[in-house]
Amino acid sequence: MSSKYHQDVTVSSHNLVDKDFQSMLYPIDFMQTVYFCPKYRIKEDRILPTNVTLHLFALSGLTMFVCLYMYRTYAMHYVIDQETTLYIFSYYDIFSFSLGLVLNYIIHVVRTRRNILFILNLQEVHRNVNDEKSFKRFTVQNWAAFICYISLYISINIFVTIYLQIPVMEFICGFIIMCFDMNMILASRFIKLLCDKIVLWNGQLKNLKWSENDSENRCDVIFQDYVNILDCYDMFKSTYHLL
Repeated sequence: MSSKYHQDVTVSSHNLVDKDFQSMLYPIDFMQTVYFCPKYRIKEDRILPTNVTLHLFALSGLTMFVCLYMYRTYAMHYVIDQETTLYIFSYYDIFSFSLGLVLNYIIHVVRTRRNILFILNLQEVHRNVNDEKSFKRFTVQNWAAFICYISLYISINIFVTIYLQIPVMEFICGFIIMCFDMNMILASRFIKLLCDKIVLWNGQLKNLKWSENDSENRCDVIFQDYVNILDCYDMFKSTYHLL
């Protein structure tokens, strides 16, 4: 796998994604699709770039979210004094929120090939450096992290909306903002996976038994795994540093 991730890459339609790796990715991909930010598509076990349909899907979501936020500010015109700081800062909210959504769209949808390269590189590491029981636990924790966060966030927002009699539009906008929090959860999960792979790789290196027959080949594989882990980290950092 090429380490020149900053360059445009040609993603083959034959790039297969293993079933266990798909299971790990599914909760992450599901939440990003809910927020109109699909990073790629997996069809018949092959990972493919986002097509025109998904780009239009993402753009429609981006437009809808921005319009909802603009309507929220417009509605505040009738309930808040226009000279108050809260009303003035509502326009800043529109700008910062829209900018964040645009960056979200660029990172997840426009850079689809870089995202695919990251997944394939990470899977290559996973194939060589893996603890099956630990990886299954990590997959379950992915589901738990997203389900717990969504349940807690929605429950708190419903309670606050009802108790303080906040307009429903505020609740909807709060749910939209949650997409940025999802990025933080996604980032933390991938970093955790990379850390786990480093620990396993270090264990493999310590337990390596040298033999004349396969020592050179084994060293090449271990070294390449380390390079792939570093490439994954660099790709991830270069992709998400804007957020």
